[in-house]
Amino acid sequence: MSHSAHRELALEVYSTIRVRPRGAGADEIPMRQPGADTSHYEIYFRMFGDDIHLSMEEFAVMLGLYTPAEVRLPLYTNSIHHLPSDYLRVWWGAISDKPFGKKATKARVSDIRDPLHRYLHRLIAKSVTGRKEGTEHCNLRDLFFVWCLLTHTHTATSRDVL
Repeated sequence: MSHSAHRELALEVYSTIRVRPRGAGADEIPMRQPGADTSHYEIYFRMFGDDIHLSMEEFAVMLGLYTPAEVRLPLYTNSIHHLPSDYLRVWWGAISDKPFGKKATKARVSDIRDPLHRYLHRLIAKSVTGRKEGTEHCNLRDLFFVWCLLTHTHTATSRDVL
């Protein structure tokens, strides 16, 4: 495949990829609520002019994140992939001396007491959640993954990363 053909294919996929409810029309792109049950969602995109519809599990296997056997294990199907924001705001007090704030969407990472926990946040923000903005703030999504690491809680990351 030539470089220009590869670029054209990538543009086709990237410009059409959507996470949407199963059976939604091609033009329907409703907003997915964070923490929503992903079993009712699909990944849709066009490739080589064909419409591709994959379940979240099929997409995770296709990307090599999981094997077909792993997406059927309870660790994948029963693991949590979100926590209520009120719970996370209260839990913030376990790692910081300053409150997260009832309506706040982020808090300063410099308020985290333990430097190791700050490093964990930075790794999460730059890899798992893939934030492009600075890492000086911890948002609720980052905080969820910090909570999972510090409490040794399994999470099905591929169910909610998209």
